[in-house]
Amino acid sequence: MDLFYEAVVAGQACLDLTPRFKDPSRPIREIFRPGGGMRLDSMALSGGGAVCNTGLALHRLGVKTLLFGRAGDDAFGRELASILKKEGAAVRLKTCEGEATPFTLVIVQPGEDRIFLHAPGADDGWTAKDMDYGVLGDARLFHFGYPTAMARMYANGGAELTELFRRAKATGVLTSLDMSMPHHGAEKEDWGRILIRTLPYVDFFCPSVEEALALIDPAGHASVKEAARTAGRPAADLIGAAEAEDMAARFVKMGAGAALIKCSTRGLVLCAKNPGLRGWEGARLRQPALKAGGTVSTSGAGDTAVAGFLGAVLRGYGPGEALGCAAMAGALAAGSLISHDRLPGSIRELARLASGAGALSDPSGNA
Repeated sequence: MDLFYEAVVAGQACLDLTPRFKDPSRPIREIFRPGGGMRLDSMALSGGGAVCNTGLALHRLGVKTLLFGRAGDDAFGRELASILKKEGAAVRLKTCEGEATPFTLVIVQPGEDRIFLHAPGADDGWTAKDMDYGVLGDARLFHFGYPTAMARMYANGGAELTELFRRAKATGVLTSLDMSMPHHGAEKEDWGRILIRTLPYVDFFCPSVEEALALIDPAGHASVKEAARTAGRPAADLIGAAEAEDMAARFVKMGAGAALIKCSTRGLVLCAKNPGLRGWEGARLRQPALKAGGTVSTSGAGDTAVAGFLGAVLRGYGPGEALGCAAMAGALAAGSLISHDRLPGSIRELARLASGAGALSDPSGNA
C-alpha cells in the first residue's frame, strides 16, 4: 500500500506578521520606547510555528507532508489557510469555535536577536484527542512542536503530551518532537519529569541548545541568560558544544532514540542510541554551521534545519549526511524573511549544496 503522506507535522500553527522597517539599520531599542516610532515599508504575512515552518520546508524539499493544526473561525484563520493553500501543501486546520487563531508579531532587525509577541489562541487547547491517529497509520513520520507553548499539553505533568506520543508511536511511525522556550507558565513545570515520561516514545528529540538547558537545568539557564545580557551576546553563544553534546546524551538516557540539538551559529550536535534506523546506533557527531550568504532573519531557521534533517532521514541518509542537510537548510532559511523560500526542491539537492558549502563555525564549538 502506498503511503498517503510521508510526514505529518502537527502542533503550533500560527500567522506570523513581520514588519519590514523603512530603516533596517535602526536599533530595536530605539523603536520600542515611549514616544518612539518608525515608518514601515510593508508587513509580511506568513505561516509560523512548527507546523508551518517545518511542514512547509519539508513540502518545499519534495517530501509529501500533511500540516495539521488548530485555528479559530476568524480573519487570521482564513488568512493562514489561504497562505498555506497558495503553497500547495496538504493542510488540515481544525476550526475551533470561540477560539482565536494563534498569531505572532515578529520583530527582526539585521544584527539583532528576534523579538516575538505571541498570542497562543487555539494552540492552548491542544490535547492528544485533537490528533487523527488514522492518518499516522499511513505515514512514515510524525513531527510535533511546540508543547512548551500549549497550556493543556504541559498541564498535569504533561499528561496530554505523553499520551499524544504514546498513541502516535503505537501506529508504527517514526516520531519527532521539537520545543520552544518555556514561557508564560510553562517554565514553572518540571520538564525533566515530563520528558522522562514522554521521550521513550520519541525517536528524534530536536530542541535548541538554549531550550535544552532551560528544560533540564532552569537555574543554569538563568545564569547563562544573565551572563549573556552582561556580555551583550546571545545566550546560545555561551553554551559550548561539549555541554550541548552532554545534554543530548542525557536526553537519550531519558529514553529518546536520538537527540539533535541546534546550536545556532555553532552548528548542531547529535547523540543517538537507537532511533530504529540501521546505521544510526550509537552515533555521536558534531556538525558546524554552514555558509549560504548573508543573514536576513533567523526566524524559523531552527525549524527549517529540523526539516532538512528529517527529510534526509526519510530519504535514507545516514546521520552525518542528515546533519549536513540540517545545517544547509538552516543556513538557507536565515537568508530570507520567509524561512523556506530559498530551499531547493529535493533532499538530494540540499545534500549536494551541503557537501560544497564552507563551514561558518569551528565544529569543536570554540568561540
